Parts: sequence; C-alpha cells; structure tokens
Amino acid sequence: MSIKNEAESAIREELPWTGERLIPDKAGDHLEVEHRVRYAFAQRFAQGKRVLEVGGGEGYGSNFLAQYAEKIDAIDISQEAVGHAEEE
Repeated sequence: MSIKNEAESAIREELPWTGERLIPDKAGDHLEVEHRVRYAFAQRFAQGKRVLEVGGGEGYGSNFLAQYAEKIDAIDISQEAVGHAEEE
C-alpha cells in the first residue's frame, strides 16, 4: 500500500459512516459507483472553469474535479468533514 493510500485509509477510518455522505471504502460498491458517475458527468462542465462544490463532504469529488477545473472551492456544513478534506 502506498503512503497516499495509507493516509487516505487513516482519514476514512476517523470519519464515521453516518450514511449522510459518501466515504469511499465504507459505502457499498453501488453507492460509490453512483457518486463517481455523477462526478464524471460534471467533469465536462468543470473543464477549465472555476467550480464551487456545495456539500463537498470528505472532498474526494472536489479532488477529482480539481484535475480538470481551473480552480475549485468546496464547502460543507460539517466541520468534521471539512477538517478531513483539508488533511488530504
């Protein structure tokens, strides 16, 4: 396991699964695929643009879109989720 994967696993272990947000490796495969398909769809609209993600949760989607967007800002009501996203 790479250092990055170990760090991601540690972050996911600390953030409890409540069912309110997707935490990769804690949600079922179907739910994770559903979310990833949504971000893949959004990717074409984010290409080269400034993006605001509201309800960004753990930040995996923002990280994905950051590969395509000029700039991305993400917010979430959960300070716990934001804290974990900032650690990544």
